[in-house]
Amino acid sequence: METSYTELYKNMKNVKMNNFSRIGCDYCVIPHDYKTAEFKIDNKGKKICNYCEKHVIQEFKGLDQLKKDIDLQDNEKIGIMVSGGKDGLYAWMTLCEMFGSDRVVAFNHHKTGIVHDLAYQNIINASKILNSELVVVKDDDFLPRFKNNLESFLKNPDPAMVRVALCAGCRYGITGELYETAYSKYKISKFVSAASYLELAPFKGELLKEKGNGNSKYGLIRGLAENVNYNFPDNIEIILRDDNLEYKAKNKKGKILSQEFSKYQLFDFDNYIPNNPQKYEEAVKEKLNWKRPERSWHFDCLVETFKDFFYYGLLGYTETEFKLSQMIRYKLLTREEALDQLESYYVTMNDSIYNIIDLLEGMGMEYLKDDVIKFYNNSKYFRKKY
Repeated sequence: METSYTELYKNMKNVKMNNFSRIGCDYCVIPHDYKTAEFKIDNKGKKICNYCEKHVIQEFKGLDQLKKDIDLQDNEKIGIMVSGGKDGLYAWMTLCEMFGSDRVVAFNHHKTGIVHDLAYQNIINASKILNSELVVVKDDDFLPRFKNNLESFLKNPDPAMVRVALCAGCRYGITGELYETAYSKYKISKFVSAASYLELAPFKGELLKEKGNGNSKYGLIRGLAENVNYNFPDNIEIILRDDNLEYKAKNKKGKILSQEFSKYQLFDFDNYIPNNPQKYEEAVKEKLNWKRPERSWHFDCLVETFKDFFYYGLLGYTETEFKLSQMIRYKLLTREEALDQLESYYVTMNDSIYNIIDLLEGMGMEYLKDDVIKFYNNSKYFRKKY
């Protein structure tokens, strides 16, 4: 038993040293090789990244302004997109308090076979407690497509294609399909989204842009051309359709710029009140009986576990570093607290192979086990070997 604990300690120590030595900024926890990150020495003699140097605390408009901007008319209803996470449920609860539960309809894009059970139960519980209608739009095609794309990705692992391949069809699903359902059934054309400014990691878009020599669309096409295995029925069309839909692209009045959805308005909840993960979690636990597994962020979709695994294996970082850095900038965490969270996270990532194998077996993809283990063992960032 002593040897076992000694080995565990050495492994954790090595993980911390190997990963923390890659942190490039003395103010946040962005790695020195993070895509889009640039560093300089400031007047205090510290290394600072471009995100910290240029950071300006966002000004929030307040909930009174949100109500005014939405301008809900008589007999009109507002839609809210929910996945089962705390941000969406907090926004849902707030809208019910603002307009009345009977005027708020929640919409959920349910990827059959790929959604965490707790996430689904959370939205069911919230609907009952709030007495607010929930519409679940099921996507039965996502999982079969995901399986094919995962197998294709493993034949040529490319960081620029992680989100493109593994999330194929999701961007349209959580926007387009929900818009269409809401309008056809309720004539709802106004939506609120609680996607957080803390979580918009910029490296994913930069990977495609870099691959396309400055043009992300060309990078996407190049990535698809480099791996012919992505060319199975409807897949290329679905991937391109996702890419054409810019979820956050809208004018000052919230009108969505995509021509296909120009009659809809989208309001960012986080433009009106500051996002506070701890406050949100405490509120939805108390009022909506919200539950979560050990990981509270992006836990609702099992694809996120695969994305983290591949991003970490290929780049040595995931979306987590940017979120923690944003929380430091918004004074929600100290840098020391963020480093402590990263230490635990990196240990978890080094053990993630076991979770991935469990997911493969649970989804009937045991045939990919050897390819996943090979990826894990060949990565220079995973410090353990399977």
